[in-house]
Amino acid sequence: MKYRPEIDGLRTVAVVPVVLFHAGFQLFSGGFVGVDIFFVISGYLITSIIVSDLEQEKFSLLNFYERRARRILPALFFVLLACLPFAWLWLLPPDMKDFAQSLVAVSTFSSNILFWRETGYFATTSELKPLLHTWSLAVEEQYYIFFPLFMMITWRLGRRWVLGLIAVAFVVSLGLGHWGALNKPNAAFFLLPTRAWELLVGVFAAFYLHDYLKFHHGLDRRIHQALSLLGFLMVTYSIFVFDERTAFPGLPALVPTVGAGLIIMFASQGTWVNRLLSIKGFVGIGLISYSAYLWHNPLMVFARHRSLTEPSLWLMGGLCIVTLVMAYISWRYVELPFRNKQTTSRKFVFSGGATIAVAVIVVGIAGHFTKGFPARIPNKILKYITAKEDRNPFRSVCHFGPDGSKDYHIPHLPINECIFGPNKGNIQVALIGDSHADALAFPILKDLASHGITATQITVSGCHPFVGFNRSFGNCNDANVQIENYIRKKSISTVIIATRWTDSFYSEGFDNGEGGVEYGSRSFTFLPSFTTDSTNTLSEKAMNLWRIGVQRYIQMGKNVVLVYPIPEAGWSVPDTLARRAYFDDDITDLSTNEDKFNERNMPIIKSLDQIQSSKIARVKPYEILCDTYIPHRCVNSNKGKVFYFDDDHLSVTGASIISPEIVNAVLSFKNKNSTTAKLASDQSSLP
Repeated sequence: MKYRPEIDGLRTVAVVPVVLFHAGFQLFSGGFVGVDIFFVISGYLITSIIVSDLEQEKFSLLNFYERRARRILPALFFVLLACLPFAWLWLLPPDMKDFAQSLVAVSTFSSNILFWRETGYFATTSELKPLLHTWSLAVEEQYYIFFPLFMMITWRLGRRWVLGLIAVAFVVSLGLGHWGALNKPNAAFFLLPTRAWELLVGVFAAFYLHDYLKFHHGLDRRIHQALSLLGFLMVTYSIFVFDERTAFPGLPALVPTVGAGLIIMFASQGTWVNRLLSIKGFVGIGLISYSAYLWHNPLMVFARHRSLTEPSLWLMGGLCIVTLVMAYISWRYVELPFRNKQTTSRKFVFSGGATIAVAVIVVGIAGHFTKGFPARIPNKILKYITAKEDRNPFRSVCHFGPDGSKDYHIPHLPINECIFGPNKGNIQVALIGDSHADALAFPILKDLASHGITATQITVSGCHPFVGFNRSFGNCNDANVQIENYIRKKSISTVIIATRWTDSFYSEGFDNGEGGVEYGSRSFTFLPSFTTDSTNTLSEKAMNLWRIGVQRYIQMGKNVVLVYPIPEAGWSVPDTLARRAYFDDDITDLSTNEDKFNERNMPIIKSLDQIQSSKIARVKPYEILCDTYIPHRCVNSNKGKVFYFDDDHLSVTGASIISPEIVNAVLSFKNKNSTTAKLASDQSSLP
């Protein structure tokens, strides 16, 4: 196969944006499409080799997998082994356990499945996974289990059959990818069936260049110029314009992949794109692009673990340079020697690879079963980590999430296990809301029961508790209709409403201004029948539904306890405390700037204040957590007590501080109703 320097140049166009994207440079918001470009290049190169070997009747599966092993395994295992000491020194047990699991998954080329099950690619927690980027290697290797076999079986049928079947697979995979991007984004992003079509773009490019080479060279030079330039513009556009909200790998992914395909097919010698991509610097980075891809994420993730705040862009920019240095070293001294069949035998490649893989898997299994080797961490630090488990013990039963069809499966209400109090047949209080309400539930329901009040928890993950709200990952509206109808029909007198109000009010996460940043955009939608003006802003639509939702319960004759915003921390409180204690022996209490809370939440507070009724009681957690323990600060922990189990949910310890105010609000309604009933009774007894 003739060497094409512009393909290495295209590898540079793929790897550099990926590195800069993971470094946090927002200009490269679509840098993740570099992986899609790699898929196209890989599909093209491997197919070209397979077709050439099949035509010469010399294709061998053993030779094919030997080439893949020489290309993939040495640098991969070198990076894995280099990560181990830093993981041992810097990762706390929960992170070490995750890392250990990923060692097993990477060594078995199943890391895409592991990360699909664990988290989303764009989730904040993903930035702390050193081997997250290996998901793409797993997709490729899974693809290359099936594709060579497919080519061997169908080749005898002729090219038309081969291309026809590939076209069918392409359409099915693309359709599945687009549906998945809209309905099952995590699965669609990580799994082979929804990604295969991107490699098949490269397959089509390979067949075009191989079978229609004469026709290709016969095309007018201006067509080559135009189509290769169009491809380059498509790739560039996606790198700078796409972001985490782009439906990937759906139809938008056609832009960078087809663009890459056009470059491969038409950036022939003499075109502007060919000249650009063949520049020595582009080719040089392209040659080390695989090693650069392997190194960049561990370097940046370990920097985030070691730093007590989000690393500066200066530091991350420096790590981009270190990435290229390490990439050159591993390319020069690891990749090249193992590709040389004269110096490294097939037996050594396979046996050595298998030995290291088994060793890495053993370490990974040990890390999993020991839960991250906690014996290496002092007990005073482990106590902070255990705060992650300080959650509502009834969450698994009383807090609901979407099932496979995106609907929330709430069983017939009431749920017996979620009723707390002396008389399960007479529920007086219902706690509704999202995961913030679930975080509050345990101490509230326990305290209400101690006052002789029977209450139930019905909370729904990620959903404001009002009819009219929906989210892309689950049908909140149907769940809220079910809950509302249940409350309407029962003798429930008081409804406690708690939720993460900022979810629908803002399209971005919380930056606490001190290095703690919760990334990620919201995905609330609003049913048209509940919004009066399609031009309303996100916040105006949210406020309108809050007002309508509260009034609906009041119109049913229910009392409402409104729980105002709970301060978001912006960083994982247990992890931040543990890291401070581990790295700097700084175990002072953790807090955030009250001004940041006010800046983000004051519009929400004013909106809730505007909902007026004598049947509303208001509980304001920020009046307890902010400017009380520490002046002008919102406290995250105090005197060793951790008030959050992550970056925004109160732990049971933290909720216990807020619950007395909520319980008192419920009791005030009860006492008021008792007084009213007594007065009515006294008046009825008057002559």
